[in-house]
Amino acid sequence: MLRSLVGSEMCIRDSNPPDGLHCQIIEAVRGEMRMMVHAQENHRRVKRAELTEIEHKAHAAWNELERQLEATRTARQSLDKQRDRIEDQWRALEQLLSNTPVFTHDRTILGSCLLYTSDAADEEDSGDLGGRRSIN
Repeated sequence: MLRSLVGSEMCIRDSNPPDGLHCQIIEAVRGEMRMMVHAQENHRRVKRAELTEIEHKAHAAWNELERQLEATRTARQSLDKQRDRIEDQWRALEQLLSNTPVFTHDRTILGSCLLYTSDAADEEDSGDLGGRRSIN
C-alpha cells in the first residue's frame, strides 16, 4: 500500500533534484517531522505529569481541609458539652443558694444575697458570717 505524500514531499519529489539528493532531502524532512512529533509527545507527557502532580496536591489539600473541618466539629461538640455542664452546675448552684437561709448574729433569717469577702466585719450594715456577709 502506498502512502500519501505531504505537500513538502511532493514539492521535493517534483523538483527533480539530482539523483540521490532528493532521497536525502526526503529523509531529512521525515527526520525533522519525527523529531517534532516526538517533542510534542514529550511535551504532552510532561504536561500530563504536571497536571497529575497538581491534581494529587489538590486532593491532599482537600483531604487536609476535611480533616481540619472534622477536628473543628469535634472540638465544637466538646465545647458545647462543657458549656452545658457549666450551665447545669450554675443552675444547681443558683438553686442551692436560693434555698439556703442566711443568718445574722442574732440568728435572724435574711432573704438577701451572700457575698464572700474578708472585710465583712468592718461593715456596720452587714453581719459577719466568717468570711461571708449578708447585705441588708
